[in-house]
Amino acid sequence: MAPAPSVPGSGMPAATTGVSFSAGGGSGSGGAPVAVLSSSWSPSAALAGAVIPGSWALPGQVGLRPSVSPDSVLEACVAEGISSEMVLAVGVGLPAPVGSDGRTVTRTNAFWNRINADIGAHLSAAHGWTVLVDNDANLAALAERWVGSGGSSDHFVTLLAGERLGAGVIEAGRVFRGSSGRGGEMSWLNLVEGVGSADGIGLLSRRWTLEALAAGRGARNSSLRQLGANDLTTELVFDAARDGDPLAAAVVRRLGEQFSRVCAAIAKAFDSDLIIIAGGVAAAIVPILEIIRQELPALVEPPVPQVVASLLGDGVVSTGALRHVIDHVQEHALEIALPHHAGL
Repeated sequence: MAPAPSVPGSGMPAATTGVSFSAGGGSGSGGAPVAVLSSSWSPSAALAGAVIPGSWALPGQVGLRPSVSPDSVLEACVAEGISSEMVLAVGVGLPAPVGSDGRTVTRTNAFWNRINADIGAHLSAAHGWTVLVDNDANLAALAERWVGSGGSSDHFVTLLAGERLGAGVIEAGRVFRGSSGRGGEMSWLNLVEGVGSADGIGLLSRRWTLEALAAGRGARNSSLRQLGANDLTTELVFDAARDGDPLAAAVVRRLGEQFSRVCAAIAKAFDSDLIIIAGGVAAAIVPILEIIRQELPALVEPPVPQVVASLLGDGVVSTGALRHVIDHVQEHALEIALPHHAGL
C-alpha cells in the first residue's frame, strides 16, 4: 500500500483510519468498524507509529448480516490489494458487551443480540481468518492509549458519547472487561439521580432541542425553529449555539450540566484521572467541556479528573480494532503461518 499522510492533529497515520466503506445498509441497519492486518504488515513500522503497510480499517458501518459481511469484507480486502490468504487477523468493534469468546450473552436486550450475530464465527467459517471481536468502547480506549490522549495515563475512561454512552475503561494499563464483558456498560446511569439514562450527547441534543421548540421556549428567535426531527442534527444545534441562538445555547448549557454529572459518576465509579469523550460528537463539544470543567470540582473529591475531547474522530473504534489485531499478531507471531510470498 502506498504511504499515506498523517491525520492532522492526531499523530496517527492515515493508514490506520483507511477508507469509508459500507455494506449491507447504513448505520441504521446495524454495523461495526472493521480492521484488517495482512502479511505485508511491518511490525517495526507499527511500533514506530509510522505508516503501517498491509493494514487498513473501516470506520464506516459494515453490515452484520452473515450473508453479506464475509464477502463484503473480502471484497474490500481485495480492493486494497490484500488477498484472503494474506490476512493475519481481523478486528471488529460492536456496540454491545462482548465476552472473552467474542459472543454477547443476554436474555433481555434484543439489540445486543441482533448487533452481535456471531460475526466472528461467520468470518472465520467463510475465510478461515482469525477474528477478534470486542466492544467498540473498549477498542476506542485502546486507540486513545496507542495514538490518542490516553498515552500518558494508566487509569482513564474513554466515553463514546454519540447516541448511547459506552465506556472503555483502562485500569492499571489494561482494559477492564468484567466477568462477562460488561465492565464499561453504562446502563447503571439510569439509577444515578440527576442523570437518569445512558443517552448520549447526539441523541439528547436533538431531543432537547425538539422539546424546546415544541414548548415554544425561545423558538420564535431560534434559527432552528423550522427544522423537523428528520432535519435537525447535533452539528446544527452546536453551530446555532455558537452563533448566539438562545434556544440552542440553553440546550448546550443543559448538556454541559448533564455531562458534568455523568463525568462525576464515572470518576467516582472508576477513580480515573482522565476522561476522554470520543466519537463523532467529540469535535463539537468544546462548549460542553468548558461547563464540565467549571462544574466538576464541586461534584467530586480531589484529585479531579481531567476531561478532554478525543482527537481521533469517527475512526477511533477502527483504530482500536487495528491496535487489537496488531497486539494479537505480535503475541502469537510464532503460531501464525505466513503465505510463502509474505517476504518476512
